Amino acid sequence: MVIKWIQWVLLSVMLMVAAVGCGGTSPAEKPGPSGNTTTKPTNTEPVTLTLYPMYSGGDDFVQKVIVDPVTKKFPNVSFNVIKYGEPNQEKVFQGFLAGGTVPDIMMVNFGTVRVLKELQIAVDLSEMIKKNKVDTSNFTPQAIKAMLTYGDGKALLALPYYLNLQTLMYNKDIFDKFGVPYPKDGMTWKQATELSKSLARTENGVQYLGLQPGRPHGISTQLGLDYLDPKTGKINVNTDGWKQVFNMLKGIYSIEGNLPKDTSLFNDSYKAMIVNRVQAMGSVWWNGIIPRVQKVLDSNAEFNWDIVTEPTFEQAPHVAPYLNQFAWSISAQSKHQDLAFDIIHYLTSHDMQIELAKSGQIPSLNDKSVQSRLGENIPWLKGKNLQALFKDQYTLPMTPITQIPAGTMMNKTYADIMYRNVDVNTALRQLDEAMNSAMQEAK
Repeated sequence: MVIKWIQWVLLSVMLMVAAVGCGGTSPAEKPGPSGNTTTKPTNTEPVTLTLYPMYSGGDDFVQKVIVDPVTKKFPNVSFNVIKYGEPNQEKVFQGFLAGGTVPDIMMVNFGTVRVLKELQIAVDLSEMIKKNKVDTSNFTPQAIKAMLTYGDGKALLALPYYLNLQTLMYNKDIFDKFGVPYPKDGMTWKQATELSKSLARTENGVQYLGLQPGRPHGISTQLGLDYLDPKTGKINVNTDGWKQVFNMLKGIYSIEGNLPKDTSLFNDSYKAMIVNRVQAMGSVWWNGIIPRVQKVLDSNAEFNWDIVTEPTFEQAPHVAPYLNQFAWSISAQSKHQDLAFDIIHYLTSHDMQIELAKSGQIPSLNDKSVQSRLGENIPWLKGKNLQALFKDQYTLPMTPITQIPAGTMMNKTYADIMYRNVDVNTALRQLDEAMNSAMQEAK
């Protein structure tokens, strides 16, 4: 009887162990929010991968946020890091091709994905995403949609890593100096323009600027505008929508004292706001704030600032300008594509996105528990209104145009309207004709 009881107990234990081994999942193996698992890598052969991080924030970020955690997770992996330097990415990747070696893993911005596509450098990640059960719905939707525009709506040539968003930065000291209330989240362009009127002035030989709204091609995306007419495929910037944008900008710079006498400040909010510190409010990209403010603080200078949501149009409330991003791509030439995907999969996992957010970069995961950790490792960001970056809906970039320098042509028209007082209707008609003519010549 005792023997039978012992046999029954042993059999029960064996069945329990088998059940856990076959169907159970330990906490360490549960998929994270991005679909990434934390199981140990199966490939243990020593491998050196070439890494190209298109990041101008310094070697420290690349080492601490990318290289160190990856080599800890994948002990068999080492990296040959190619430093970012040359701003012309088309030239950079043509050089890689000419040299016969394209980096295994590449971190590039949204615009550079176009270069990877045209040069046929990047592999389509779709099958790897499916194979590894990555749930792309966990990423910020607009980031994925933007990437799909380069793959005809199907191929995904890069996996979003971190975002770059526009925000309205303001100098508290200038507001305090002139006794003007600080800007608030949720302002419209009309309200921001009115606020600017109380700030733009010249005092003791210093021109204080009220509001710098950024460039028209960014603001236009708040109204869903594009260079191209989707029906004809031709340039069409001589429209009511574009006229509304330029007339709004004209209204801002028509405020007495608000148009910079120093023309180098016209399209450079960072210089006017952070370096010269003569601008009260300016539309800036988040990525440009941290390194520039850090440089000011390193010089022992004081700078009292904060951010609020980017102003919006009344007919499109809570709609911010287009979302930019940095993303991971894998070389079509790489002999280690599966391992490379394991690595970028890991870097976009929940835990790694938290570490990325703590370093000051806006995470690509659409997860409040990750977004709330933004800037934790940067002491001087404590108390800043960082959640303003997540309050509005960011739009998609305009259709990429590679045949002509569309942005450069529009920026020239922008300056002509403001500094040469060219009529908006005339300027846009001439721009439309010039851009279409250039497109024809480029064929």
